Amino acid sequence: IVQFRPERYALDVEITGAAKEICSPKCPHVERVEIQDPKIVPRGLQVYAVEFLPGVPYSKLQPRARILSFQEWTHQSRLIKGFTHFVARGWPASPQSRQPQPFPLSSGYPERSIQMTGKVGASIKSKLAQLVSDLPTTALRTHAQSVLYQLPTIESLPIVVNHGDVVPANILVERTTGSLAGLVDWVEAEHLPFGTCLYGLEYLLGWIDSGSSQSFVYFQKAEELRELFWNELAVCIGIDLGKLNQWKSHVALARNLGMLLWFGFAWDGGNIDRVVNRDDDPEVVECLEAFLSVELGRARL
Repeated sequence: IVQFRPERYALDVEITGAAKEICSPKCPHVERVEIQDPKIVPRGLQVYAVEFLPGVPYSKLQPRARILSFQEWTHQSRLIKGFTHFVARGWPASPQSRQPQPFPLSSGYPERSIQMTGKVGASIKSKLAQLVSDLPTTALRTHAQSVLYQLPTIESLPIVVNHGDVVPANILVERTTGSLAGLVDWVEAEHLPFGTCLYGLEYLLGWIDSGSSQSFVYFQKAEELRELFWNELAVCIGIDLGKLNQWKSHVALARNLGMLLWFGFAWDGGNIDRVVNRDDDPEVVECLEAFLSVELGRARL
């Protein structure tokens, strides 16, 4: 696929290359195409050759009923497992292993070696402070304050490549099986704490009601699917049982950080500096309230 992108939506080929190395074949290979002739490519546009990934956008297959049929439940469970394995591949490899993408059986977190220098990562603290000040409800501001207070805990997690825009349109699914085929559109990807992209899991547990309420509706057995995700993730990574609940609470904090950063700011033409409000962004505020109200509970295996 050949993509023409304005400079503000440019792809970072180093980030996409790192994602491809870790998440292949669920992530497309991306190459920058250098064309200097303005008659072919107008100034201000950048050209990329992007590997085609087979699959159907999840937005076209997403169930929109609280009670899932047997086939829908089977497909949704399979998709959640695929998403779990995709996320788990980002956890750093054990230094003792020679395998290309192993999962460490360790009691602590790998040593941090990657810095957060992206558009979001370089300004997390100031963005959270802005959310604490400007989010439209007391409850949301309290959530932002809690995450800001516990930011050192979140930043102690491994810093990994996060997709940055895990929405149904960017999640590719195999139509006949429901399996995860891949994730596309990595323009917002950057290095952030492990788990920051987990707001994307919520889209696999329900749907946005496009009616007058503009509310997010969870499937009747959404919590069973959520538990499937957390248990599978812990097994994939190899978290020691004695550290399981502590690890889960840390990753859940990163999940909340991702929700606040992704839903707390309006994406006005690529700018991410305006905090959302009920008048201009009712659907986004509704999702933020629904997602942050989830109680994850204690992990069980």
